[in-house]
Amino acid sequence: MNILPQISDTLYHGTIDFFSSVDVTKGKSNKDFGKGFYMALEKSQAIGMA
Repeated sequence: MNILPQISDTLYHGTIDFFSSVDVTKGKSNKDFGKGFYMALEKSQAIGMA
């Protein structure tokens, strides 16, 4: 079951590395919405979340 919306734009994450999978257990627990994998539609916003 895919619960994510279809997004045709590029999504950014605060990293310079390319990745094809995500391990959300490695996230920081002190983020605004708890542990997770945060992405943004704007590159500048992703850099700010890094």
